[in-house]
Amino acid sequence: MGKRLFLAINPSVESRQMLAVYTASLHKGLANFSPRWINPDRYHLTLYFFGDVDERKIPYLDQAFSALDGLVPPPRLSLEELIFLPSLRDPRVLSLRFSLQAPTTIDPILRKARKTVGGEPSLKPWLPHLSLARFKEPRTSLRKAGIQGLRLDLPQPPKIELLPTTFELMESFLYPGGAEYEIKKSYRFAST
Repeated sequence: MGKRLFLAINPSVESRQMLAVYTASLHKGLANFSPRWINPDRYHLTLYFFGDVDERKIPYLDQAFSALDGLVPPPRLSLEELIFLPSLRDPRVLSLRFSLQAPTTIDPILRKARKTVGGEPSLKPWLPHLSLARFKEPRTSLRKAGIQGLRLDLPQPPKIELLPTTFELMESFLYPGGAEYEIKKSYRFAST
C-alpha cells in the first residue's frame, strides 16, 4: 500500500494567525453555504502532489530533495486574492491565491518532483494557493447565489508576504472529518 505524499510550503505561525483572523471574517458571509472550514494548523501551499507513492520509492524522494537542501533560493509569495477552485462556475474550494515573485526559484523543486516518482506527472504551472474551506454537495446554491457577486461582498484579504525558509515532504491521511497532514521531512531553502 502506498502513502499519499506531497511537497508543501508551510506558513509561519505568525502568518497562520493572520490568515486565521481573515478567515474568521468570511464565516458570516458564507454561513448559508455550509463550508467545511480548514483548521489553520493545517494551512499549507502544495507545491506538488505525488498521490499514492510506493513506500520503497520514499527513500528516492528524500534523496532527490536532500540534494537541493540549502541550494534553492526561497520564493517570495504575496497574498493577492480570494478565489474559488476549480472555477467560479463550479466552486468546490475557497482559497487564497498568492503571486510568486521570481517564479524560477521554485523550478528546480518542481522539475525534481516531476522526475522522481515516474508515471505521468502534472505539467501544469504551479498555482500558489492556500485552501481555506471546502463546499459540500450540492454546490448549486452557490452558483444560484451568483458567486461572482458574493465574492465581491466578502472582505478583501490582508497584505501578507511569505518568505519561507523550508519546504516539506508531507503525508496526507484521509478521515471522515477531513484530512490530516504529517511532515515526513523538511528541506531548507538557501539563506537570504
